Amino acid sequence: MPAFISEDNKLFVYGRNEYGQLGLGHKNTVKTLTQLEGFDNVTSVSTSWSNMIFVNNGELFYCGKSDNYLDGVSVPIKIQNFTNVSLVHNARFSNLFIIDNKLFVYGHNRYGQLGLGHNNNVNTPTQVNGFDNVTSVSCVKYRMAFINDKKLFICGCDHRGRFGLGSNIPTQVGIFDNVTSVSCGISHTVFVNNGKLFVYGNNYHGQLGLGHNKNIHIPIQVDGFDNVTEVSCGEAHTAFINDGKLFMCGINSDGRLGFGHNEPVIVPKQIKNFNVTSVVCESTYTIFTSDDKLFMCKSICDKSIYVEHNGSSYYECKPMEIPIKPYIPFKRFKRTKSARN
Repeated sequence: MPAFISEDNKLFVYGRNEYGQLGLGHKNTVKTLTQLEGFDNVTSVSTSWSNMIFVNNGELFYCGKSDNYLDGVSVPIKIQNFTNVSLVHNARFSNLFIIDNKLFVYGHNRYGQLGLGHNNNVNTPTQVNGFDNVTSVSCVKYRMAFINDKKLFICGCDHRGRFGLGSNIPTQVGIFDNVTSVSCGISHTVFVNNGKLFVYGNNYHGQLGLGHNKNIHIPIQVDGFDNVTEVSCGEAHTAFINDGKLFMCGINSDGRLGFGHNEPVIVPKQIKNFNVTSVVCESTYTIFTSDDKLFMCKSICDKSIYVEHNGSSYYECKPMEIPIKPYIPFKRFKRTKSARN
């Protein structure tokens, strides 16, 4: 379920819509890029497989499935009493947002991933106390990671190396003191400290970019990258920007890495001929900006070509331009079903 913010702050969506998660007033699948009417100043959006949350004029709106709307709501509902929201992040049934660098959370909390000191679900947005300079946040079903005062904090499940610390209270990770970007996949986490790339967690598909498939239980640096500015994780793939170049690794069974084949990549490989300024990974695709243009790497697209490669058949799809100029800065803090399931 892709969602894009245009240069003039309009919101465009398409994809599955069985719970009304596209916010278009119906529950039919949409196969073409469609503007969400009535919202003319969208600055942040985040989606999962069944819902969407976004910011318009500093206010929060929600559509799709939730505990309160099991059948889904197809017209965006305003979440009351919150203004000046800068960033949102959606993790299926857990939602996070930032107001004046303060972190607010609500939703499912079985694993303590909301960082509130308990494991009860929360129906009302609640501030995570003690953190007044939050600049980035990422969340999946099992855990949450966020940056406060350039330090990295984690809470939630630590099962199978998912980089939670097994605590429902945010716990600082190591002695890293200049963290600028963080992203959680289903079972791995990646972050940037002093421009260097660190990885941790499940590595079955080579998503840690270490040249092997062994799981890693403590943060380890990926050598050869000293000027990393942004990182994003999908379900089991990773993308990051180093010196304006986009590198990706991990699972590639559906063309999400954009290399024209479907084989996994265990050593970070560059997407060539692009000057990349921002990147977001989704379940089965990757979105990035280059020279004020928006591109998607995805197997199911209009420019797919059915090809044979090493005895396997698949749909090839290299980076495809999306016909809207992207909102800059391109900040969505979003991940679909895979990385948020």
